[in-house]
Amino acid sequence: MPRRKGYIPEPGALLNLLMEANHCDDKLLKLESLTDFYSKYGLFRYENKVYIFDPKLTQTVINKLEKGAGDYLDNSPLKDTFLGSSSRNPEIRRAIAELFRKSTLHGKGGLIIQDVENMCTRMQKESEAGQLINMTDWSLRMALDIVGHMLLQLDLFALEGQQSELIQSLLTILHKCYAMGEITPESPEFRSAEAALERRTTAILDSALGVEDRGADTRLVVRLHEACGFNQARDNMKLFIMAGSETTASTIPVLIYLLTTFPLVQCIHCECNLQIKPDNSERLGLRFYGLLKNRLICTFVEKLLFTILTYNCNYFNRQEELRKEADDNIAAMRKHPALPLPKTEAVLREVLRVYPIAPFISRQTTQDLTIGDITFPANTDIKAFTWGIHRSATQWSKPKDFIPFRFLEPIVRSAQTMYIPFGAGSRICIGQHLAMLELKIACAMMVNRFKFERVKETPELRFVTDWAHAVVHPDKDMLFRLTPR
Repeated sequence: MPRRKGYIPEPGALLNLLMEANHCDDKLLKLESLTDFYSKYGLFRYENKVYIFDPKLTQTVINKLEKGAGDYLDNSPLKDTFLGSSSRNPEIRRAIAELFRKSTLHGKGGLIIQDVENMCTRMQKESEAGQLINMTDWSLRMALDIVGHMLLQLDLFALEGQQSELIQSLLTILHKCYAMGEITPESPEFRSAEAALERRTTAILDSALGVEDRGADTRLVVRLHEACGFNQARDNMKLFIMAGSETTASTIPVLIYLLTTFPLVQCIHCECNLQIKPDNSERLGLRFYGLLKNRLICTFVEKLLFTILTYNCNYFNRQEELRKEADDNIAAMRKHPALPLPKTEAVLREVLRVYPIAPFISRQTTQDLTIGDITFPANTDIKAFTWGIHRSATQWSKPKDFIPFRFLEPIVRSAQTMYIPFGAGSRICIGQHLAMLELKIACAMMVNRFKFERVKETPELRFVTDWAHAVVHPDKDMLFRLTPR
């Protein structure tokens, strides 16, 4: 579609009808389709909001405008946190910023290793008992324990099963209500979950304040309590628990799903240099080869099977490289948790590119704003559409394919400005370094210890979107078979 200067396109009745036929009520897929359709414009209007994905426009909007968080969190348990409140206490922000410094987190990385080790040990016992592994549940429990140790200096014992009420309240609020839309914030079930979250976070904060500081530095919960009192400290702790756990809990099951998508990915004895020729067709089990009399058909079959096997074997080689990196570095990583693992980190970055957990960044204009030839009237809701940016053919080669080591290629580095899984600008996610550190450690340790397999109970990977908190989740728990190495 040719671009018209200063025009913000909007789908008409026919396009809306086509999207409804193709995507039903999946709004995220509709928005992705509109990103493809309006690629020359770099933006579009949908449901009274403007979605932008042009790189230059996106960067300008993110840098110029403040986040309109208050408008999106009116019914959320996070409405009174520093994220959702219009009163931004500088003392709170300073205390939080110091805790989330990369150097601070790296110095405490050993705590993450302990929690991942605990999760792996418990998953192995479950597997040895003949059970499938619910990666979604284990990831959430591990993430909660990491939040407890890294941010609160408190043992939550989620992996030991002691936070079931807290976990159920989080799933009801974030998944059942805001993502799935099965209940409303006014429903009795939501109110009950909200009360349970209040009760559990109150008890956790009471416990945290009752523990003496272990070192010279004052813990975050104590500083929050001193800066803003018990109620605000508790409300901000809800943010750490909810936001601090969902990236890990959502990303790890997606990672494992992607690593188990192809049957040869984790095969130990794959002959990756295999060539499909008549003399080895019997060894491949291609008994039909000799029955094909037409040489043209034989040639076609050869090429097709060779392409399939070569693709899967190359994919396997890449995954074995990932495992080898983990095997070669696991001992050193235990001593130095911040140890770079380039291949592991590249895979994680690619997961967050294809499936960014935060699919958009919200901004709102307070007055008329003109950027280039586009004018946004006052009070315009603008969404920097990360999901569309990361999956746009104008930004990436084969944008919707998961290419494990894409980020090791030099050409990718030129597109870094439009790789924004944790947001950008002054409101970039403060927990990005913690998320990437725990994801790297968890990935390396799990690949080192286990082989994962998909089973018939493993659901297809589909997402639901929590539009209130700008987060996507797999719509079902991810189940896998685990085999210790």
